[in-house]
Amino acid sequence: MELISRMLYRLPSIIALFFLCSALLIATLLDGLPLLGTIIIFTFLVAVSYLYQEQMLCLTIFASILIPLDLAVKGEGLFRIGPTRVVIAAFILGWFLRIVIARQFTLSKRHFPLIGYVLLYVAAAVVSSIFSVDRLVSFYGVLGRDILEQFVMFYLLLFFLSHPRGWHSIKNTLFISIALVCVIGIFERITYYNPILTPLHMEPEIREGLWRIRSTFFHPIALGCFLNLVFPFVLVEIIQNRQVVKKLLLGLLLASIAIAQFFTVSRAPWLCLILELCIFIFWWGTKDYKAAIYAIVLVAITFSAITVVYNSNSTFNKLFKPMFDPQKQKETSSEYYRILLVHAITDRLEGARWIYGYGPNAFYLSDVEARYEGEKHTLTSPDNHYARILLEYGVMGIAFFGLLIMAAMSVCLAAVRKLICDKAKLLAVGCLASVVGFIIVNASASMFQIYPLGMLFWLAVAIAINLHREAIRPYPYEETTI
Repeated sequence: MELISRMLYRLPSIIALFFLCSALLIATLLDGLPLLGTIIIFTFLVAVSYLYQEQMLCLTIFASILIPLDLAVKGEGLFRIGPTRVVIAAFILGWFLRIVIARQFTLSKRHFPLIGYVLLYVAAAVVSSIFSVDRLVSFYGVLGRDILEQFVMFYLLLFFLSHPRGWHSIKNTLFISIALVCVIGIFERITYYNPILTPLHMEPEIREGLWRIRSTFFHPIALGCFLNLVFPFVLVEIIQNRQVVKKLLLGLLLASIAIAQFFTVSRAPWLCLILELCIFIFWWGTKDYKAAIYAIVLVAITFSAITVVYNSNSTFNKLFKPMFDPQKQKETSSEYYRILLVHAITDRLEGARWIYGYGPNAFYLSDVEARYEGEKHTLTSPDNHYARILLEYGVMGIAFFGLLIMAAMSVCLAAVRKLICDKAKLLAVGCLASVVGFIIVNASASMFQIYPLGMLFWLAVAIAINLHREAIRPYPYEETTI
């Protein structure tokens, strides 16, 4: 037994040595010095994750936001593999090794909230993958985009949030990342040059003559979704913080988010940002009758201002008018395209495909076609996540996915209702606003499976669950220490 214990204690060193020997062998056979460097860096990150889990989690969040997914290599039929996915893989592997080797973590049902809904959705994804038009692409999608990047990270985030300073560390990392994203985005708007994406030969996005910024994200609407996800947490912090200097810095960060969001020229994220703000105003209005009056007046002033701008500014009128009557727009407009997309998907589904779809991540292989401008076109942009899930996962998948996101929203509502402390309740309201905004914006985009946006959605849910646990019963930190 003593010999086995010594071997387990030295297992990380043995694994690191194995990786190093393998790297040397591969580099020798393939003359691949870059590959050797990658393997050594990966091994180092796994070791850091094993020894310093909290710091590695912060690094994972930071890298996922600041390093674009497009900065990667892509094998045929597979995802892009670059620095962001190398870091998340190293973090998950290091955490897994710590659990296996240290054996100080006792799993129980309380560690896996929403697990029933998650398993139903994953089961539907597996069934859909079996009947996929490309099984490799679909199984890789389920394992990578669904299981690892969303659900595994969700439960890991939930674990770290249960520690006394877990949210503090994650929050600081998140706020620094937001500041850098906004600085890069505003710099892009001023100079019309993106220092990260332009070298990747990505064409700029223009709408109604307005330059749309992307910062570190592949598309302006992806940046807009990111800002929607994090805006509530910055607003919560600025309301709660009492230190003048920090309040000023947070106010500057909030203003930067608003400016960057404006420069995305993405209408759905704009509207969702206003919706998130209205959720805070509604919560404030429930405090007493005076707050309710102030809230009603504030909402009335806000919508009056929006109406005046819409009617008086031709650019904003051109931007938003198509959203109110999309079927009368040009066939090349994005509004018309989204309606066409839903019809094309329902027309494409037939027979048993209605049940299990064409397979996860197989939208681009499903030959979804529609006729417009007198010609038949293959649709390549899944600009409605729920329609995309219907096509790829079938009715079974969209039903279980709907149950999952409704359950996620319900735990946020439960946290708001159960919490008594105003400080904690306000944070729960922030989680609810973030979750609701992201759910709504995905009706005009497909962002749930885009890393790190899906992960940040589940971060908001994890915070709400942890707050709810603290409201009904103190969470036993000592039982989850590893």
